[in-house]
Amino acid sequence: MNGGVIGNAKVVLKEAAKLFPVKPMAQYNRACYCSQLGQLDDTRLIWVSGTLGDAKQIKLMALEENLKLRYEDG
Repeated sequence: MNGGVIGNAKVVLKEAAKLFPVKPMAQYNRACYCSQLGQLDDTRLIWVSGTLGDAKQIKLMALEENLKLRYEDG
């Protein structure tokens, strides 16, 4: 499964994360797309990588519906 538009966006976000390593939004969006594609191992790797910011920032991002629903399933 290549993921179509979501898969393509994930590839672009991976490059964006390399270009802007101190900006957590690209990594966050990449984690969202991995989650939507059912790639939960990749999603977890991004979350534990430490590239999403401090604990408060991660908690706020984790409350987003597009990730919350996947983690409730898994």
